[in-house]
Amino acid sequence: MLSDLLRTLRAEDIAVSEGVSLRRKTHVRIGGTATVFIEPANEQEVAIAVRMCREKGIKLHLLGGGSNLLVADEELEGAVLSLGRFDRISRGGYRVTAGAGVTLPSLLKKTREAGLAGLEILTGIPAQVGGAVAMNAGTRDGETFDRLVSLIVINPDGE
Repeated sequence: MLSDLLRTLRAEDIAVSEGVSLRRKTHVRIGGTATVFIEPANEQEVAIAVRMCREKGIKLHLLGGGSNLLVADEELEGAVLSLGRFDRISRGGYRVTAGAGVTLPSLLKKTREAGLAGLEILTGIPAQVGGAVAMNAGTRDGETFDRLVSLIVINPDGE
């Protein structure tokens, strides 16, 4: 099953590796090895990876920035989907579109450089955009949902 997944993802030109240490992927620097490590670069690649894992019956673990994560020091069976490469930021007028893997500090820097205000309420939060949205990260000055206009969600079926 895992070899089928690797072959399928590689055929789709999605970055995938075997035997990746998760130790370097968490802030506390602990963790074993991911049997399969998937690094999609956009929502289409995320959808394909999620759909392939589901179709092949492979357990899928989602990895964001690793700041609120503890991983056991053993091999993690199944596949780990990392959002680290899904890090594009684009601007259209006063709106900014950010991939789930964009770190909040880099998003804040880009919006500040563009002369856009409003996201500074998220200063100091060690998260990626995806994690900030998932947990509605915030400070006493406001929350992610206060600034969120829309989002694209990939469901467990990869749609």
